[in-house]
Amino acid sequence: MSVINVRRNIPLSDEEEIYRDYYISGGSTQGLKKNLVVTAVRKMQIRDASGATSFGEVAIPVGQLRIIATFDNLAVAREYKTLSRIDLPMIEQTWIMVGDMIDPRGSYSDSKYKEKKSISPSSAVTSPPPRAPIALTPVSSPPPTPTSVVPTTGVTPAIPPTAASVTPPPVEVKLATSSTAPEQGAEMTGSVSSSSASQIQGIQE
Repeated sequence: MSVINVRRNIPLSDEEEIYRDYYISGGSTQGLKKNLVVTAVRKMQIRDASGATSFGEVAIPVGQLRIIATFDNLAVAREYKTLSRIDLPMIEQTWIMVGDMIDPRGSYSDSKYKEKKSISPSSAVTSPPPRAPIALTPVSSPPPTPTSVVPTTGVTPAIPPTAASVTPPPVEVKLATSSTAPEQGAEMTGSVSSSSASQIQGIQE
């Protein structure tokens, strides 16, 4: 008996499981029954490094299949377990494929087998735990600073002059010289400010 065909379903969503059916050229007539676990082996021709000399053919176990349905001369099986290469010779393709032989020796029944369900990528990613809420302290905003309104008509408003910015015109004052002046009756003329003139007038009085 050997694997004559491999078929698989086409999943329409991530949650839908993928099945691979392996059709075997042997059924109930050859002693196969449901839930029977058999071994698929691959025959390989061993040659030397040059490829000229053959040293015979060996059967290397690939994996195990579980029968899910049997007919007279046909059986349908699905993958049960992939065998590790630690204690078995290496092979190019590590999966079961068309042409592999079915070895019924060492087969056993497993009626309590449960197929592994596929895990979707969305459910495999765990979301991080929610963070604790942070208490926020309200911050009072400063009062708005009054700003002067500038007219948008393009005319600069006239600013009235202040008392400090107005400078009085100079006052011309004539002073009589004292008796110690070199010339009697000489007069001195000068320009002084209004404040100085008021002080001088007070002295004369």
